[in-house]
Amino acid sequence: MIDHVFVPVSNLVEATRFYRAVMASLGISQLVSRDGTSGFGKSYPEFWLNARPEMSRIPSDFGAHVCLRGPSKETIIAFHETALAHGGADAGALESVPAVHGAVVTGLAPAATAIIAVLRTGERPPPVFWLACLAGFCAVLYFAYDAGGGHLSLADGWLFLGMLSLGIAYVEGGRVSRELGGSVTLSWAMLFLTPFATIPLLQRVHEIEAATVSASSWVSLVYLGVISMFLASVFWYRGLALGGIARIGQINLLLPLTALGWSAFFLGEEINLTAIICAVVVLAAMIVCLRIRS
Repeated sequence: MIDHVFVPVSNLVEATRFYRAVMASLGISQLVSRDGTSGFGKSYPEFWLNARPEMSRIPSDFGAHVCLRGPSKETIIAFHETALAHGGADAGALESVPAVHGAVVTGLAPAATAIIAVLRTGERPPPVFWLACLAGFCAVLYFAYDAGGGHLSLADGWLFLGMLSLGIAYVEGGRVSRELGGSVTLSWAMLFLTPFATIPLLQRVHEIEAATVSASSWVSLVYLGVISMFLASVFWYRGLALGGIARIGQINLLLPLTALGWSAFFLGEEINLTAIICAVVVLAAMIVCLRIRS
C-alpha cells in the first residue's frame, strides 16, 4: 500500500552516514545520493532522507513510527547493535520517557545511598536528615507519577532499579576508598571489569565501521571514559570516604537540576512548572542534608 517514506533530518550528512551503516545489516543500501536527499532500498529507493536544516526538534510524543522488517532475529539484533554503535539510542528507560523525566527520577539515588550506607557502614544520620531525605524522595516520586499521567510506567521501574544499583555502588565504593583511596579503588574496579567488557567488544567490533563514526561521537566517548567514568569517580569516591557516604551522597540531588537544564538546552525538551517545583524541593532537601553532621 505504501510505496516510499520520506523522513526530514536537520543534518543530512550525519543522518546518511548513520543509515548507511544500519541499513546494511538488513541488506538495504543507499541507491540515491543528490543535493538535499538520500534514498535507501534494495531494488529501488523506498526510504528517503530529506534535508531540513532549519527544522525544530520533533517532540518525543510526536506519534509517527516507521518499522523496518528483518528476515531473522539475528538480523534484528545486528541492526540494533549497529545503530547503538553509530550513535543511536536504545528504547530503554530514558528513551521510554523524556530525558527531563529521567533526570528528576535520578534524585532517588541519594535516598537509596543513605539507606544502604546505614545498613552497610553503620552510619547513623539524625532524624532531621531523614525528614529532608524523605521530602526529596517524595518530590521525585510525585514528579514521576505526574509525568506518567497519573500512573507509574515500566520505564519508571527500570529507573528505580537503576538508582538502587547506583546506591549500592556508591556505598561499596565509598567503603573501599576509605582504605585504598579513590584512584586505587577505581583502577582496580576497571581492571576487574576489563575481561567482562572485552568479550562483547571483540565479538562485535568487526561490525563497526570506524570511518562512519562521527568525530563528535569519538570525542564524547573519550570524555565518558576519561572524565566521567574515571576522574570524576575518583573525586566522588574520595568525597564519600571523607565526608560520610549517606551525607555526601545527597549531593546527587543536584543531578535533577543540572539535567533539567541540559535537557532543555541540548534536546529542546519542555520544562514544566511541576518539574521546576520538584527540582527546587530536592535542592532544598540536599542543602539540609549537607548541613547536618552525623
